[in-house]
Amino acid sequence: MGRVLLGIALATVVACERLPTTKTDYQAWLKRHPQDSQAHRQLADLLLQARDLQGAEHHYRTALRIAPLAADAWVGLGNIAGKQGLYEQAESHFRHALALDDAHVGAWCSLASLALEQEEYAHSRDLYQQALALDPANAGAWYNLALAYIKLKAYYEAIAALRQATRIDTGYSLAFYALGQIYAERLGEYREGIAAFRRAVVLRADWPRAHSGLGHALLQAGQVAEATAAFAAALALDPSAAQAHVGLGLAEERREAETLAEAHYLRAIALDPARARPYFKLGTLYVKQKRKEEAQHYLGRFEELAPYADDLAQLRDRLRREPDNALAQYALARIYAKLNMPSLAIGALRSCLAVRPDYAPAYNNLGNAHLRLGDTEEAIALYEAAVRLDTAYALAYNNLASALLLNGQLPAALERYQRALRIRPDYADAYYGLAMAYRQQGLHAEAGAAMGRYERIVAASGE
Repeated sequence: MGRVLLGIALATVVACERLPTTKTDYQAWLKRHPQDSQAHRQLADLLLQARDLQGAEHHYRTALRIAPLAADAWVGLGNIAGKQGLYEQAESHFRHALALDDAHVGAWCSLASLALEQEEYAHSRDLYQQALALDPANAGAWYNLALAYIKLKAYYEAIAALRQATRIDTGYSLAFYALGQIYAERLGEYREGIAAFRRAVVLRADWPRAHSGLGHALLQAGQVAEATAAFAAALALDPSAAQAHVGLGLAEERREAETLAEAHYLRAIALDPARARPYFKLGTLYVKQKRKEEAQHYLGRFEELAPYADDLAQLRDRLRREPDNALAQYALARIYAKLNMPSLAIGALRSCLAVRPDYAPAYNNLGNAHLRLGDTEEAIALYEAAVRLDTAYALAYNNLASALLLNGQLPAALERYQRALRIRPDYADAYYGLAMAYRQQGLHAEAGAAMGRYERIVAASGE
């Protein structure tokens, strides 16, 4: 009897304590109640929202040690893995959650988001539909289902899903914005697009992209004065909004104010040098003005950027939704590198490494970007970080050797080229670099042998 009474007394004490609501509250609570699995999971949720992935993972795993059947914690671990680009691990965690609770809507939605991230659009659609069969009032799932439909070019199905999201949540500004994009940009139904964008602006008056979207829809409908006001509103909120400057340039061209249009296009390029459209508009403006060399320059740059425009737009949209998506940052950096924009590549790679500090390819590519900027010492340090993380990383060893060679550190360069070749004996670039290193040391026989090996590998590969 006494044991039962003691249990009741303890429960009463806990119930009288103030329940945690903030990170600090949860931490204080867990000092007193370290075996509270739910509190560990809820603290992990807060840490994940605060982008503290390491802290979140610690508390999710602690929750699972206490309560191994907690499906929510497995979903949390899956979300962390997904942000790091560890897709197989993320899927495994979500599947584990569903094995524990096959009606876990969060797990179904997370699996669907993972499929969307990996461009498995039909599979993502099916998974969101599974989630909605369990929870038809889930506005977020309807919105994300619409994103899958958009990728599948099923625009009217996407509209139906977005309309359902806005019926459930009448304040869902993102859904109204997406409706505006479909109507105005995909279907050319400008009146419907304008109405949807206006609703997004009413709901989020401080959202520059909503004002810009409204401006472009108004401009396409021929309402130049109203479009100009919308673009001006976007810039008042965010002076760095390149898309608003493009819109103002288009509006000024409609008014035949070419000098003002030129200024806006140039400003858009300065703010976002990877955006293709202002180069095209500026180039065509210069063609019209018979400024041949300038037209060729900007149209040529447009042709370089245009093949990457869709990928850039998709990655940027993804990062607006998931700023901690490490692999999206890495993919963005690779595009910037191809476009010879090393400073932008460095920013994206630093963001990638903030989430995944153990990702050797990001250190390697960061070294490439610094080397392109002429910062050889920093490049060497970054390549060394890459090979410390991955001792079988032949490409990074080769790049490290090349940077050391450029820096005049010949013995160290030779050793790294040789290390690359031990890992990958048919590595043509490493033989070429080895030949250069031998030649600089006056070892002409060794240089000739290495160059011969390089030439045989290249000939055999048909390059």
